[in-house]
Amino acid sequence: MMAPILLFFLLCTAVSADEWPYPRFLPAEVENNPGHAELKCDSDNNCKVTIDEAVTELLYIVKLNYKGGASVTVKELGDTHYLKPEIKLFGGDMYIVTNTPQKYNPRVSAPLSLYITIESVTSDYLNLLVRDINNNSPILTMKDQVCPVEENSPGITSCIIMLSDEDTVCDGFQVQVFTSGSPDVSDVFVPNVKNLEKCDKEITLVVQGDKGLDYEKQRIYKLDINVTDGPNGAFERMVVDVVDMPDMPPVWEMSPTKNLVEETDYVMKLEARDGDVGLNIPLTYSINVDGDNGECSLTMEFEEGTISTLDNIIIKDMDEGNNGTYSVYLKDEPGKNFKDLFRVIPNVGYQNASFSISVTEPALLDYENEEMKHFTFELVAEEHANNSHVERCEVTVNLIDVNDENPQFTNIGDQNVTENAPDGTLITTLIAIDKDEVDILNTSVHVDESSGEVTAIGGKFDHEMQETMIIQVKVQDTANNFATGQFVLHIIDENDTPPNIFIPFGRVLIPENYSVGYVVTQEIRANDLDTSADLHFHINWDGSSATQQGTKQDLNVFMGTFAVNDSCDCKKDDYKACSCLQINKPLDWSNMDTLYLNITVTDEKTDVNAKDDSAINDTPLDLVKIDENGILTVGESNKIDYEAYQKLFYSVTAVDGDFHPYVNITIEVEDINDNPPRITSKGNPDPIKELSEPGSVFQVESEDDDVSKPFNTPTYMFDDSRNGPVIRTLFHIDNATGVITTIDKLDYLKGSEYDVWVLVRDNFLNLDASNSLTDFAKITVKVLDVNNHHPEFQEPKECEASPLEEVKKDINNHGPEFNQSIYELHVPENSTSGIKIGSVIAVDKKDGPGNNNGSFIVQVQATDQDTEPDFKDVLYSITDIISVTAPKDPPNNLFTIDENSGKIQAGMNLSGYIGNYNITVMGRNKDKITPQNTSQSFTICVQDINDHSPSIIFPTDGQIIQLQEKVKQFNKEN
Repeated sequence: MMAPILLFFLLCTAVSADEWPYPRFLPAEVENNPGHAELKCDSDNNCKVTIDEAVTELLYIVKLNYKGGASVTVKELGDTHYLKPEIKLFGGDMYIVTNTPQKYNPRVSAPLSLYITIESVTSDYLNLLVRDINNNSPILTMKDQVCPVEENSPGITSCIIMLSDEDTVCDGFQVQVFTSGSPDVSDVFVPNVKNLEKCDKEITLVVQGDKGLDYEKQRIYKLDINVTDGPNGAFERMVVDVVDMPDMPPVWEMSPTKNLVEETDYVMKLEARDGDVGLNIPLTYSINVDGDNGECSLTMEFEEGTISTLDNIIIKDMDEGNNGTYSVYLKDEPGKNFKDLFRVIPNVGYQNASFSISVTEPALLDYENEEMKHFTFELVAEEHANNSHVERCEVTVNLIDVNDENPQFTNIGDQNVTENAPDGTLITTLIAIDKDEVDILNTSVHVDESSGEVTAIGGKFDHEMQETMIIQVKVQDTANNFATGQFVLHIIDENDTPPNIFIPFGRVLIPENYSVGYVVTQEIRANDLDTSADLHFHINWDGSSATQQGTKQDLNVFMGTFAVNDSCDCKKDDYKACSCLQINKPLDWSNMDTLYLNITVTDEKTDVNAKDDSAINDTPLDLVKIDENGILTVGESNKIDYEAYQKLFYSVTAVDGDFHPYVNITIEVEDINDNPPRITSKGNPDPIKELSEPGSVFQVESEDDDVSKPFNTPTYMFDDSRNGPVIRTLFHIDNATGVITTIDKLDYLKGSEYDVWVLVRDNFLNLDASNSLTDFAKITVKVLDVNNHHPEFQEPKECEASPLEEVKKDINNHGPEFNQSIYELHVPENSTSGIKIGSVIAVDKKDGPGNNNGSFIVQVQATDQDTEPDFKDVLYSITDIISVTAPKDPPNNLFTIDENSGKIQAGMNLSGYIGNYNITVMGRNKDKITPQNTSQSFTICVQDINDHSPSIIFPTDGQIIQLQEKVKQFNKEN
C-alpha cells in the first residue's frame, strides 16, 4: 500500500466566489419594464447593459444572480452621479433599478461603471451605456421669412430652411409643403432635402415645371412647411414673394383701330397700361411715320457734358417669327464718328418694341466745339430674315450750352504808374471774357444810368476776403461818345466772423498729488479774422463730463476743479489770444479717473442769438443736439455706437439777423470697451494617448464686437478660480493665440480626464486700461490608456507544514454512486473510433486525500494597472515545475492551472510525490500587439500523513499454523 500524503498550499486566497456564481448578472425580465434594457457579457464575464434615454418610470436594469442573505450595495464610479441606482427585491429576486431619467450625450463614449458589493462575499463591476432614441423635435430656422422668387424662373430658389435635431436617430423623416388656402401648391413647390451632420438637414424649395411662377396670376404664396421625424414634428410658415419681371406687352384700355373723325377739330384719347402689373412702367405714345412723305425723323436736345436718354422710340414689324425679328443700330454720315458717343438699348427687337438712345461719352459733348453744337446720324432697323428690309430714321442732336467755362482776363500783366500819380488814377483796365454764350459776369456794384449813383449789391463784400476794390465806370452819350473812370472802394470791417479755438490734441495725464495752481497746459489758443474781436476763454461745465472706470459721474464731482487763466504766460505765437489751464482745487481721483473738459472761446463783441444744426452724409440727426450756446451734446436717442459710426458729420449754422454763417464739423466717436469677448471654439479636443510627447492639444478661439484695439484684442489664460492646481503643472496656454499644449507626458493612472477652464480677456495688456471684459469656457481633455504595465502577483507566503493532529482523517467507507439508474445512449452504426457516445457520472462521497487527482489546491491572482479589457485581463500558465526536496523529478502534468481564474489543482494522483516543488506561473494580458507578462515562483509542499492502519502480512486471515510437539524451547530468556 502506498504511503499516505498531505497537500499544503499556504498562499492567502479570497473568499470563494461560488456564493455569487457566474453569470453574476441576468436580464431583467420584468413584465412591462420600460427602457429596453439589453445585457451582454463576454467570455471573461465582463458585462455591460444598454438602456434607453429619457425613461421616466421605474427601470429594472439587471437581475443579480444571488440568493444569499448578505447586504448588497451598488454605487456609481467617478465624479458624476447621474443614474442614482438602487437595489430592489421583487418576486424573490434582487434587481438593480433606477428612477432617474438618463440623457444621451453624443460626446461621451465611455460607459458608466457600477460597482456592486456583496458584503463579506465579493464584488464586481457592471458597465452601463445610454441608448439614443428619437425623442427630440426638429427645429426649423428660416434663412428669410419672406423669400423673393423671380417669375419665369423654375428650379432651385433661394428659399432655404435649416433643420437641426439633437437626436442621432431619425426615422420616418418627411417634409410637406402646402397652404391652408387655395390653390393647391403641391405641384408648384417641392422640397429638396440635403443631409448634413447626423440628423441635421438643409431644405430648399424648388419651383416645378418649365415656366416657373407668374406674377400676373399670383403674387404671394403663403406656404406651410411641415416636417415629421417619427413621432416628432415641427412647423414653420414662409411667404414667397413673386418678383415681377418685364415679360408682358402694354395692354390697350380701348381699341384705337377704328374711330370716325369729323372734319372739325377732333380729340381722341388713347389709354394703355403696362402688361407687367408689378412694374407698371410709364408708357409713351408716338406716331412713327410722317403722314406726308413717310420719312422718320427724331430730334434730341440736351445739355452738354451730361448723361441723357431719348426714351420710348417705337419700332414695329407686322411679320411674325424670325421675319418679325430685327436689329437696331446707329450709323454715321461718311467721315463722321458721332454714333460712338451713343448706344441703342436694346439692340434687338421683335414686332412692336420700345428703344432708347443713351449718351455713353458725355465728356466729349462740348458746346464750345463748333461741330458738336448741331449734328445728325441715322437710327437703322434691319430685319434678320431679309437684310433688304431696312428702315432708317434721321436723328438730329442739338446741344444746349451750360455754364461750364471759367471767365478769363485778356490783359493780365505788369503795369506802370508814376510815383506822383494822384489818388484815383487809373492804372489799368481789366477785361474779362467768357466762352459761355449765355453767361453773365457778376459784379459787386451797380451804377444807375441816369443819376450815376453807385450802390452795393448785397452780400458781395467780405472784408476778410478783400479789403479794397477798384471800380471802373463808363459814361456814354447818344452820339456814342464815352469816357471811363475808376475809384477805390474801401470795405469797412464788421464783427461778423466767429472765433476758432485750438487746444492740444490727445490726452493729458495728471498725477493725483499735483497741487492747486499747477499749469496743465499753456497751449489753449484762439484766432478771429475780425479786427475788433475781443476774445475770452471759459470752461463750459454743462458740456463737460467725468468717468470712473467708464461710468459717468455727477457734475458736483468735478465742477470747478480746473480754471482757464487769460493772464498767464501762455504761448500766443501767431494767434490772437491764448490762455492756460490750471488746477483750481484739490483733485479727488477716487471719484473719477478721466475728465472731459469743454473749453470755449467767446467774442464779446459778437451777438449770435441762435444756432441750428443739420446732418451731412446721411448721418442720423438724433445722435447729437445743440443748445443756444452752441454746445453739442449726446442726443436723447443714446445711439452713438463706435461699431456703427466712427465719425459724425454735421453742419452748424449761427443765425445773427440777416447773417447765417455755417461751419461743417466732424465728430470722431471714441471707442470704448463695451462689448465682451465671446469664446467661439466648440467641442473638446481629441483624446490624448498617455505618454505622448508634449504638443498642441486645442486652440481656443474668440470674437469681440469692438472694432478697435486693444478693446478687441484677446488675451487667453487659465481660470485658476475654477481649475485645480494640477492644471498648470500639466498644461500651458499661449496668451496671444489661445493654443493649449501639454507640458509633460500624461499618465492615465494619475488622471484619465481633466476639466480645463479657460478665460479670455480683452483690453488686458494695455497699461492704461480702465476695464477689461471676460468670457470663460470649460474644455475636457481625456487621456487614453496604453498597455504600459506588467501584471503583478500578490506576495506569496512561505511554505509551512501543518501539525498532524490538525489533519482530519478520512476512511474509505463510501462506494461510488451513479447519478442515474438507467442510461440510454444512442450512436450511429457507422461511427468511427473515438466518437463520444455519452457520459455516465459516478460520484465518490469520500473527502480525504486518498485520491487527490484534480483536487483544488489554491488560486493565484495577478493584477494589471491598465484599464482596457485586453490590457487588464490576465491569462495564467505554468511554465516550470522543479523538485526541491522530492526524490524524483516531477512530470510536467503534476499540477495544472486554469488560464482564466488562476486556480491550481493536482494534475494526477500525488501518491509517491511527497516533497517540496518550485512552480513558476506566468501571467500575461490579452493584448495581441504588445503583450506584457510577468512570472512568479511558488512553493507547493506535498507531505506524508498517517492515514493508514498497520496490517498483518503473515499469517493471513484464516491461515492454519501447525506446530510440532516437544519442540525445544528457544531463547527462553528473551
